[in-house]
Amino acid sequence: MKTLRGSLVLLVLGTSLHANTTQLWATPLGSLGGVSTWANSLNNLGQVVGAGWLPGNVDQHAFLWDPTTGVMTDIGTLGGRCDATGINDAGQVVGSCVSPFSAFIWTAATGMTALPWVGMAEANAINASGQVTGSCHDGAYHAFLTGPGGLPMLPLPILGGLSGTYGLGVNDYGKVVGHGWGGVIGNPAVVIHGTRVTALPTLPGAIDATAHDINNHSTIVGDSFNALGQVRPVIWRNGAITDLGTLGGDGGTARAINNDGVVVGTSDALALPSSRAFIWTASKGMRDLNTLVINSNVLGGTFLTSATDINDKGQIVANTVLGAFLLTPKK
Repeated sequence: MKTLRGSLVLLVLGTSLHANTTQLWATPLGSLGGVSTWANSLNNLGQVVGAGWLPGNVDQHAFLWDPTTGVMTDIGTLGGRCDATGINDAGQVVGSCVSPFSAFIWTAATGMTALPWVGMAEANAINASGQVTGSCHDGAYHAFLTGPGGLPMLPLPILGGLSGTYGLGVNDYGKVVGHGWGGVIGNPAVVIHGTRVTALPTLPGAIDATAHDINNHSTIVGDSFNALGQVRPVIWRNGAITDLGTLGGDGGTARAINNDGVVVGTSDALALPSSRAFIWTASKGMRDLNTLVINSNVLGGTFLTSATDINDKGQIVANTVLGAFLLTPKK
């Protein structure tokens, strides 16, 4: 999952209680008053963060949705449009705002504060101890990793042959995954741990890939081009890459993985709409989340087109073209 917390879950990949989920209950998260809302991340408490348009659909703010109250709260902006992209079980929220282009951390006690960087920065994920990863610019784009609570903010090394790196996910051991670009070796998915930077393999015949998330077992998910130029959802286990397949279309991307090895993301499909949210397990492969929602009437005739995160309880955040939903497994 994008925000990784807690102790290791000693389960075989894809064999947990939630790995074989066949029914999901969809809870609409509401809005900030504008035309649409989208969710990016959730924690093990079921709290969800993302962004939504305000009334008038000119301004976009970050939000926090709480399952105990069912209320979506506008957590503000540092200036311009703002998006919350990660939350941990302590309720620390991270994200980015565009004016100026800056990364933030938010808590209920302190509100939204900028991470201390002179120049452009964005925050993408936070782990259990409050370490934040994202990217920052100091003449080149670096992935960064902070200490607990967002301090200090330290650029991470760039793999030789690359021009820059982006940090997209971090596990509870401080392993960062993301994307390298501008290099003679292509644009590989990367893993950064301390001073060590490793390029992950791509699918055969390709040189470009992106790693979006890493769990506490160091299993990584993302996407890779293949020899046909298609972008495919993939998983890396013990350094080996596997194509997860699709829902019938050409491509997709794996966005998040929890500590049980359950993966969610977006896949091309043959039926309209052509983008569908998916869940993948080792035992059942890839399934369309829309077929698992037992109260699909709340989707208002739309379809779940993307799934962006999954927690260790098997709860998933997913989006339609207009709204965000929390999907909860039904026993």
